[in-house]
Amino acid sequence: MLGAVIAPTDPVLASEVQVGPPQEGAEGDHTGDADHTEPGEEEEIRFALTSEAGLNDGLAFPFTNMAIAMAIAGTHPGNWIESWLLIHVFMELGVGILLGLGLGWLLAKLIFAQSADNNLAKVMVGLSALAGTLIIYGITEFLGGYGFIAVFIGAVVIRSTSRDHEYHLDLHKNIEKSERILMVAILIALGAAISGGLLDALTWPLVICALLIVFIIR
Repeated sequence: MLGAVIAPTDPVLASEVQVGPPQEGAEGDHTGDADHTEPGEEEEIRFALTSEAGLNDGLAFPFTNMAIAMAIAGTHPGNWIESWLLIHVFMELGVGILLGLGLGWLLAKLIFAQSADNNLAKVMVGLSALAGTLIIYGITEFLGGYGFIAVFIGAVVIRSTSRDHEYHLDLHKNIEKSERILMVAILIALGAAISGGLLDALTWPLVICALLIVFIIR
């Protein structure tokens, strides 16, 4: 469980290298003589790093479920490994991958089939990125798959569709705004929970353990 918890990429660090706006660097925007990236190469590098973060986060779920199965059935593999492999690895990963591919393709067709000839229409197209995230995640979880994996794959499919379409920029801008709004809401909720006694049980040994995990092990 500890390995699954600390394995995902740190969101603060990931935000520094996450994918920028579509076609960023496509005109050969170089910052100096030491920068030898080709036009568009920086976007591809950042996309690769973001992809690693998405897969890293998503693939932690099976190991979280493995730890839960061991806690319930015992540590001997014979008690849990068969059901874990069949359900939490093959079935849930398979459902997530298939629905991510299918729903991502369908949403891409719907998004890029719309005509946006005014600012309001462009904003609605941008909001479809958030709606697509919720739709893919909800349907996948309802059908027993890993919603996180499905959303990640669906996003990759949408990105690969009509790469030069101007809607990609609207999608990116609006999803960034949505991310910041949700982050504010999470921080407010966290502050309220702390003021309500969330950390009352915290002791100095636990603080030291947390610091070691974050700054040494992590």
